[in-house]
Amino acid sequence: MRIIILGANLLTTLLVDKLSKSNHLITVIDSQLTDLNKLSEDYEIKIIHAHPSYPDSLRKANAEEADAIIAITPNDELNMIACQVAHSIFKVPLKIARISSSHYVVRKELFGNNDLPIDVFINPEKIIARSLKCLIMAPGAQRAYDLCNGQLKAIEYASFSQEHLTLDNQHQIFNPANSNIAIFPSIHNDDYFSLIFPEAAKIKKIIIGGANETTGQLIEAIGDIAHITVIEPSHEKCLIMAKKHPNITIICEEFSNHQILLQENINRSDWFLALSDDDENNLIAAISAKKLGCKKSLSLTYRLHYLTIIEPNQVDILLSPQSLVLQSIYARLFNQNYVRTYDFNQGTLICIRVTDNTKVPNIDPDYIFRHHQLTSFKVDNRVFKGDYLLYFTTIDTYQLEWIKEITISNETSQY
Repeated sequence: MRIIILGANLLTTLLVDKLSKSNHLITVIDSQLTDLNKLSEDYEIKIIHAHPSYPDSLRKANAEEADAIIAITPNDELNMIACQVAHSIFKVPLKIARISSSHYVVRKELFGNNDLPIDVFINPEKIIARSLKCLIMAPGAQRAYDLCNGQLKAIEYASFSQEHLTLDNQHQIFNPANSNIAIFPSIHNDDYFSLIFPEAAKIKKIIIGGANETTGQLIEAIGDIAHITVIEPSHEKCLIMAKKHPNITIICEEFSNHQILLQENINRSDWFLALSDDDENNLIAAISAKKLGCKKSLSLTYRLHYLTIIEPNQVDILLSPQSLVLQSIYARLFNQNYVRTYDFNQGTLICIRVTDNTKVPNIDPDYIFRHHQLTSFKVDNRVFKGDYLLYFTTIDTYQLEWIKEITISNETSQY
């Protein structure tokens, strides 16, 4: 594929690294020459030093020949305009845009070929908050995902036994290839987590370091299950958070300060989450919280080398926001509405939705999910429209040719 990426940042680097392994032709456009040069030193790509959304910039990138454009600059409006230009002038068939503001995301009527022609819009903060919720509600989890439009859960543990979960007699836990991954149906009621994870019902207090869009998304997702305290040094951000979320406690202080953590009874807290954009502050705070007696600590880290130098006993979970967003972009780039890939430490789970237009691969899946029931393919090997086919593999997905052969759709979608 010929792919144009707008914006040179850490997410771009991860995306280029993955795409280059499959020999795609990649062009990156950005107004910051230093970031572009760093990319071109490490990868065989074309770089263009220009404003990303200008028609002349896209023309220099041969946008009329491009198969896809991925607009992932930090500016929502620039990303949207770039997709409009790519559609109206260059007829680029697939437009993917990073849109963080909830003011845009909630208005679905804005997006479509007759309005803002964006085929897939990625909301990083929503993706991160969704993953955080799964991790918080699944004690002992290292990674956790919603599958099949939220109808299944997939959770990876450092070590797994059936004792991690308690299900009623109507629901079964599946453990692909004897991995540490548990797959099971969601139960659609408010008591679902307390049924499956008895420890989750005991969560009473959560302290969050940093007030931003991710924090807000997470509060909306879990605000009714525990008392939440947000610690944020910016007075302006505190006022904004207080206005949006009046039922939480907000402390205007440095969240990495030992004394502040002690003052807020960190030793009695179930979780400490460091969610700011500052890696060092996040790590210092999460390590401190763990040492001061917090049951679980989690830190977002944007610099990937921190993932390898921080010891597991210092912080319970280190989460790379870019890696989570990368999975969403990569899956939608090639398979859009029919396929999702979920990366775990022990392998990758691939979920394919069967529709009239889906070209089902000639490879047996591990499981079939149909009518809220998850079944081993060895038990029922029939495939019907509406089914979800689940495959578990330890091979990198870019090496699996059969994934690329699955028919894709061009309807607008959100993830």
